[in-house]
Amino acid sequence: MPRDEYAYCPNCKTIVKLKAVKENGDVSLRCSKCDVELLRVENKIRKQRCVKCGYLIPVTPLNYVQVYQENLGMYLARLRCPRCGAIQEG
Repeated sequence: MPRDEYAYCPNCKTIVKLKAVKENGDVSLRCSKCDVELLRVENKIRKQRCVKCGYLIPVTPLNYVQVYQENLGMYLARLRCPRCGAIQEG
């Protein structure tokens, strides 16, 4: 069961219960009394186009792999395309 969230509303000048409203992937936390937006949480995931197949890869930790660089003698994290498996440079 979700826990109720409370915050100070400058419009009502009291502590009020928040309600969450989804708008275009973003979450807006609003006052339950006067419906004023108190906080907006944006859900923006950066994307990078694959050099081999053109797929838009979400830049998240799940799409990174460890690649050994011989000239540096160490492992580096590189973005990997989930569709074709190509390792992205840079």
